[in-house]
Amino acid sequence: MIFQARARCPSIFKSSWPRSPKTSTSILPGHRRNPHNAPLLPPKHIRLVSTANPLMHKDLQTPPDESHSDRLQERDEKAQDSEGFLGQNRTISGSTKIDRDGRIAGPSEEAEMVFNHPLEDGIVAEAFNNHEYLDTKRIVDPTLQTLQKMARKWTPDKYLAPSTSLVATSTGGKSRLLKELSRRTCVVYICLRPKDATGFPPRSEYPAGVLLDSKCPTLQTRYEELLCAILYTVADFFSAQDPGSRQERLEQWVLHSFPQSNRSGDPPFWTDVETKMNEISSRSARPLTVYEKHTQLREALKRMKESTKFIEQDDLRVLLAIDQASALLASYSSSPDLSFLSIFRGALQKIPSHSTGFFSILADINSPLSTFHPTSLYDHPNRRIGKHKPKKLFDPVYQICTFDVHVSDPPRDQHQLQSAFRLLSYGSPFWRAYADEAKRKGLADNEIIQGLTQYALQKLLSTNGQSVPAGSLSDSQVFALLGSTIQPSTLAASHLNAQLVSSHGAQCMHIDPSHLKLTSGYPSQFILSSAANQYLASDEARLIRCIQVLASINRQRLFNLGDVGRLVSRIILLRAMQITMQNTPPSPPAADLGPDLITMPFGHSVRLVDFLQTLTGWDQEHFQLGSIDKENKEKLLAEGRVFWNHFISIDHTPSSAGLLRQLYRGLAVTCRHHQPSFDQLFTIYLHSAPTTTAVIDEKRITFGAVCVSNSSDDESVAQASYQWTPAHAGIKLQEHRNPYLVLNFRLNESGPSKASSPRIHPIPRGKASPNQARRRAALAFYGLDAFPCLSQDLRLALQHLLDSQTDGSALLIFSDQASELSRSFRLQCSPEVWASSQ
Repeated sequence: MIFQARARCPSIFKSSWPRSPKTSTSILPGHRRNPHNAPLLPPKHIRLVSTANPLMHKDLQTPPDESHSDRLQERDEKAQDSEGFLGQNRTISGSTKIDRDGRIAGPSEEAEMVFNHPLEDGIVAEAFNNHEYLDTKRIVDPTLQTLQKMARKWTPDKYLAPSTSLVATSTGGKSRLLKELSRRTCVVYICLRPKDATGFPPRSEYPAGVLLDSKCPTLQTRYEELLCAILYTVADFFSAQDPGSRQERLEQWVLHSFPQSNRSGDPPFWTDVETKMNEISSRSARPLTVYEKHTQLREALKRMKESTKFIEQDDLRVLLAIDQASALLASYSSSPDLSFLSIFRGALQKIPSHSTGFFSILADINSPLSTFHPTSLYDHPNRRIGKHKPKKLFDPVYQICTFDVHVSDPPRDQHQLQSAFRLLSYGSPFWRAYADEAKRKGLADNEIIQGLTQYALQKLLSTNGQSVPAGSLSDSQVFALLGSTIQPSTLAASHLNAQLVSSHGAQCMHIDPSHLKLTSGYPSQFILSSAANQYLASDEARLIRCIQVLASINRQRLFNLGDVGRLVSRIILLRAMQITMQNTPPSPPAADLGPDLITMPFGHSVRLVDFLQTLTGWDQEHFQLGSIDKENKEKLLAEGRVFWNHFISIDHTPSSAGLLRQLYRGLAVTCRHHQPSFDQLFTIYLHSAPTTTAVIDEKRITFGAVCVSNSSDDESVAQASYQWTPAHAGIKLQEHRNPYLVLNFRLNESGPSKASSPRIHPIPRGKASPNQARRRAALAFYGLDAFPCLSQDLRLALQHLLDSQTDGSALLIFSDQASELSRSFRLQCSPEVWASSQ
């Protein structure tokens, strides 16, 4: 068994802080405590560490913060993930590790253990083959129609090859989609997974040996023979079949040609292809002429089309699908300036124009951008300009609508709301499919959640389970952790977006082939947010490293992170929520355990009063919450609960129905700039029933809101407070009499007056209506020192991020580490831009 019961979290999550004693605060009676959620008090002091310069791209440099660089030392430790989109975490420069002296406590032996493979391959295989494929009309049919259109357009005069790429992150359902396509048309499936890698589907040994044969002197001819052998073997299979419906015949094809969980080695189809290859190779003692090769290929295509008439679609009868196709990007040793991919495309270009019924798709290409302008036979580095007419590539396929396919009925009560198994339904279908199959196999609920959480972190960090200390975090790892929690903007960073999709679990949201731009994102997936929170909260130095990367990128203006003040506010809120969850873990389990009693790490609801105590440092009896009346204050503090562990950006003002849906997903939201009144919103549920099985009701929905004031020139609290109401914001609550919470973060102000010592002040009524004011609990926080939940080092890092805010101009500033040659070059090629002194 790969799973083992563990009393402590795996090493990849390990904290370097001492843990606090268990607190007595109860969250939901009867809830089972997840061992990953061991309570953890905020650190009293942590040295600021980590400002390495691990480059994810030569144009995305994050230089060290010199004031702290003496705490770092060189590290050359790279981790690989054989099941990721890339199969590895590519870094160009070295990274760093934290000096042992920079830790509060030294690592234990357990912290050095490697939890290499948290999931069972057998369960992954069973889930792949046996789990019901949902929503085929919205996922499979549009993909097939897109491929049919491409196959119809194919002509070697215009296009480089009859081929496209399938772009999606790991766990996005690419391999399973290819299998489902084979129930609509004939898919010839090849997997080029690395030789010693685990995972499912496994490596296709025979075709991989042909496609990646670097010693073959006539590789393109070999590829052409393989193509013919595949077409002939397909024709032989379907010609020998008994009559039947299209569905029956293609189901037999799937069993014959796709990997099965109960069968080792290549499927029988590849044995037949190998036989046909030997037959083709031995037909002539001399190499075939170009005309003879064309004749052989046309004959193979003709036989294939005749045998597949039952498919009843002329444009696409056979789809050659190569999974884990990044292996084709390796250089061919006999001609190092060519890759296997470029030679393969050269072989595919021999396919005649229009309606041959053949097309190809490559999944898991290293970077989606590499498929746009590959080094090919028609783009040889030594060719003369103008010698060949440029040829187009077919646009990548990326709109695979598998997200949220497992989401069904909303949770009925508080137990179901925070149930780990329910929350696995959000996002990629992989999480719930694996969990269901693991439960069917008899794995313990807690082991399933632990394994999936560990696996989710491996996907974010692109590692195989090795512990990743703060100083070793690369830029792409930082944006994976923050993307799944606070969503900093990466819209202008196309290369970073490509790396996040290929290696770090991000979703491909859009590809613009004409401008070589890819946009990625981290839509709401609770399992990823849970894993990221656990990793960040277990050692504050990791969060500090992430903030330093943001500050460095913002200072250099490498791309626009958006409003830094709003970004800082989300970090503060997230840190406060982490500490609140750590200090108020779920109660020990009741005797009658059930799946609804299992929670994910950082995946349980907390009392609003506990969250406010963390944020302010005040005791409940000392809360001064502004103009709210006694009745509404008691209701808000006694009944209010919050449940979120990540932010997403929205472009609308939510109603109580929208706030309820956000509660279901365990998320908070950041608003667009054009939205009135508030910058961040999170749902507050007024839970008055004595039992946690009371039905969740929209009438008990209200909200907490954050408005950020970045400058001392902004309106004063008294002047602006009239805007901070649901009426002004356009938030329509089903029960409009519910109390609500407003927090004003004035991050660059020290207080209403220089003489004032308190950093937190209740917000007065101002010009708000009496009805709105008596329901509004409101606090203003002046400066980062107003937040006692932040350590001094974390405050310092956040202040550096605030100070990195640029003026929005398009100038590319000089890095402090820029060489004299770089400065001279920039000045010469940008006349009149900079003063000569620079």
